[in-house]
Amino acid sequence: MTPNQREVLVGIQALALAVPKQTGLRIRHEVRADIHHSTGQAYTVSEVRIVDRNLTELHKTVVQIDEDGHDEVPTLLYLPDGTDYGERTLTQQRDELVEFIATHRKQEAAA
Repeated sequence: MTPNQREVLVGIQALALAVPKQTGLRIRHEVRADIHHSTGQAYTVSEVRIVDRNLTELHKTVVQIDEDGHDEVPTLLYLPDGTDYGERTLTQQRDELVEFIATHRKQEAAA
């Protein structure tokens, strides 16, 4: 992971802390780290999930950041519901979260 990616993770965490107050929704930003058993290389996964008060998932993104800084959707991510979350970088994950917050605030203001 690069120093810039670490900064982006900190930014995502800051946004996550703001989500409930700005949108009234629940958010979980999970960061987990592991090692590929086949290659011995470390990787980190950043997962963002936003749910409403009924725990209905409204937004989810998952990005894997390899030790060398390559970021992508985890290749071992099996989704039982068949949902395709698309490929994204960590920066795109942050930008999508910013967009989600802005869109939801607009809907709240219009209501």
